[in-house]
Amino acid sequence: VGQSATLVLDLNSVERDGTRGRAPMKVSLRGVEAEAPDPGMGELEGEREEYGLYRAVYSLGGVDRVAVKPGRYRAIVSRGEEYETVERDITLAAGGEATLTADVRRVLDTPGQVAGDFHQHTVGSIDSGRSLCNRVLEDTAEGLEYAATTDHDNITDFGPCIASQNLQRWFGAMRGDE
Repeated sequence: VGQSATLVLDLNSVERDGTRGRAPMKVSLRGVEAEAPDPGMGELEGEREEYGLYRAVYSLGGVDRVAVKPGRYRAIVSRGEEYETVERDITLAAGGEATLTADVRRVLDTPGQVAGDFHQHTVGSIDSGRSLCNRVLEDTAEGLEYAATTDHDNITDFGPCIASQNLQRWFGAMRGDE
């Protein structure tokens, strides 16, 4: 297992009136020249190789320090369908750090509408390993505003995770069962 590098995030959302602020966001890292994910080394949260995606990082407020395998990446910063995506090339040297800075601008207003998903599995189902709080952060970073937990024969509640991550401004939920 080699050295890691540190990806420093400095991400802002920009509303249509020009207001800048911190918000949950997603950073997708596509490997340009990087060591491929290796399941034999254990699971690194968000590490995948599907469709060339080497890592998905979900940031609560756009300001994080994340351990990443050294290499060259194409970083795609997103905040859901209502915001543009920003792409940057970034090189992470072993033992070093690099800062990814981006302003993600809102391009679509949807007043009176809510982006929802009413079928979500978590660690409460045998077919999902996602913790409740990770699922809430992922959903919010992807621009979802409301979701229902639908674990198999198990009623789970996103409420405590929404509160502990202080995401009430962006996300609401209901309990369900499948």
